[in-house]
Amino acid sequence: MTAEFLIVTVLVAATPGTGVIYTLTHALAHGVGEGIRAAAGCAVSAVPHLVAAATGLVALLQASSAAFRGVTLAGSAYLLLLAWRLFHDRSALLESDRPTRPSPGNVIRTAVAINLLNPKVSLFFVAFLPLFVDPGTDGAALRVVLLGGAFILVTFVVFAVSLSTAAGPGVTV
Repeated sequence: MTAEFLIVTVLVAATPGTGVIYTLTHALAHGVGEGIRAAAGCAVSAVPHLVAAATGLVALLQASSAAFRGVTLAGSAYLLLLAWRLFHDRSALLESDRPTRPSPGNVIRTAVAINLLNPKVSLFFVAFLPLFVDPGTDGAALRVVLLGGAFILVTFVVFAVSLSTAAGPGVTV
């Protein structure tokens, strides 16, 4: 893993996006521990992107701009659906000051769905990660898996650090 790869990986993970927003809002509503669960779900959501990259599906998306556009439009549509539901479901906000705690499985499923369709993550695996892999070598798939695994780990760490920063001084994650 090169310094360039690591720097860009940290920058991509730290750039505010849907995963960071979900993680922070979930932590504010339910506590830092639940925010960590949301961060883990967002990080895990990169696994299908990693599998796609390692099995060559990235080459298909690179070759077909229509396929990549379809993935990004699906992600945008899902985010709009979530916004629509939140905007029109005011009952959760009116019933109590603190929303009921969702089940751990629901937190993970929502985090995965939100970040799975995140165009930023798709773009990372389609456009950036292949730059650091020589397709002509025998260990190309393993290198993709290692670099993608590094991205997943960095994403989780960055999200967890953002929770401790947002929670304020004296709060450890």
